[in-house]
Amino acid sequence: LSQKVRETCFVCTCALQTSVAIREVAVRCTEEALLPCEAPQDPQVIYEAVSWYKIVGNGEELAEMVRKNPENEFNGSLQLSSDTSYSLRITNTTRHNSGTYSCNLWAQDGKYNQSGTIILKISGCTEQLDEKIKKYRAELLLLSCLGIFYLLLIFFTCKFAKMK
Repeated sequence: LSQKVRETCFVCTCALQTSVAIREVAVRCTEEALLPCEAPQDPQVIYEAVSWYKIVGNGEELAEMVRKNPENEFNGSLQLSSDTSYSLRITNTTRHNSGTYSCNLWAQDGKYNQSGTIILKISGCTEQLDEKIKKYRAELLLLSCLGIFYLLLIFFTCKFAKMK
């Protein structure tokens, strides 16, 4: 099957899984998260590749995060386990890592691909300074303008007081 057909089948499988209870993994901010692939595995099947997706929004959009097959390897903050558990390891987690993840096991031709979903919850993250500034941008602008107005008022009051 072509890659596009496989991905379409994967999306359909994810949509069907929404009625099943989804396992949750909870970690604290900056800790390491180990997400096991919840896809049912057939011990008779050798899976050629595994891919992990982060489900964005209401499940309609998938953002492929990692894919591992014999041809490619990857490193960084995302890692796959080298055994047959196909777990996704996320190091130094942030609140942006929270969300629903889905793994897809790509089987040999003629066999069924499998997929599973898991939720990652991150707690204990402090809000970043730049996010606070964005949140209170209007208030900061208003206070800055008010401060400049008062400085100008004091300056001109002193200047005109000296003229008299």
